[in-house]
Amino acid sequence: MHLAFPYQARDATRTILFGCVALHWPRVARQAGRWGHPLPGFVHREFDSYLKCGLLEYGFARIHCHGCGEDRLVAFSCKGRGFCPSCGGRRMVEGATWLCERVLPAVPLRQWVITLPRALRYLLAYDGKLLRAVSRTAILEIFRFLRLQARRVLGLASTRFALPGSVVAVQRFGSSLNLNVHFHALVLAGVYVLDAFGAPAFFELPPPTLADLNLVIARIAASVLAVLQRKGIWLEDTDDDPVAERNPSLATLAQAAIRGTLVFGPAGAKPVCLKNGPIREPAQVERAGKALGFTLDAEVRVSAHNRLHRERLCRYLLRPPLAKGRLHETTDGKYALELKTPWSDGTRVIFFPGDELVARLAGRRQLGMCAALE
Repeated sequence: MHLAFPYQARDATRTILFGCVALHWPRVARQAGRWGHPLPGFVHREFDSYLKCGLLEYGFARIHCHGCGEDRLVAFSCKGRGFCPSCGGRRMVEGATWLCERVLPAVPLRQWVITLPRALRYLLAYDGKLLRAVSRTAILEIFRFLRLQARRVLGLASTRFALPGSVVAVQRFGSSLNLNVHFHALVLAGVYVLDAFGAPAFFELPPPTLADLNLVIARIAASVLAVLQRKGIWLEDTDDDPVAERNPSLATLAQAAIRGTLVFGPAGAKPVCLKNGPIREPAQVERAGKALGFTLDAEVRVSAHNRLHRERLCRYLLRPPLAKGRLHETTDGKYALELKTPWSDGTRVIFFPGDELVARLAGRRQLGMCAALE
């Protein structure tokens, strides 16, 4: 077996994240038990599986070359959807390739990003059924806008002749590993219309204006609040906390992850940040629609045949919450998380104690993706 670039098995135990989780996860789990209720089984399974990921003693595949007689042992991976950088990176690459080659048609695409109020993020983080209902409501409002626009621009007799499409990725994290449930939708930058022979023909539509975005996000906000009210959920009701009722320990971690505060430190304290001073940029034109704590951005467009841009955008949608190269261990035993893009106040590095980093990882769940094609 002679390869120009021979396979090098990764040593999972030598990574900074593995060392942090192995050292601090038992303490976080014990502390959660003292809060009145142990963390749910899915949290324990995610961490326990990660600590076995890539280790030969927990299972491996033997690969034999009949030509040269050489054997290779490849350790099993955890296949986790939570925070494992290796499994998350592989799933990102495979998912982006699958979307580009098998799912997305060769037409222009536009990315619509929908962010939610903090109270709603907290509810959706651990209620999959409600999350699906909210994401479907949001994408249907975008489809409604595209159909109305197509009828006006193309002169269609009815909106039902305009057929939009989208792929929606649910991301549950922000750049600082905070719990931030939001939606990234790759939407066709136009609609399909059936011709006289029943064959679909694609027509690109003009980009949405700021007034359009404000109108769409207002409709999304109203429709989502209506869905919540039908289910008896009121965001203003601070006494009703379904997450805390099911598991108070998980609720404590989730609330801290949403606010960006410390779990084991003083109440309301935040991690230490390294700043370069405020970033002074020229005033930018407002481009996102806003309504009732919801925001909508649709600035990014990719052309029909730009495969590189399309795949990069798909990878962005499916990226894992943590890249190995962004995490560093400091001399005083803390962990420095390097931000990919500095914040507006100049923050570019956040320092976490080990237990706080593990608690931040435990307070969020995995990424998900769904299709909304018509």
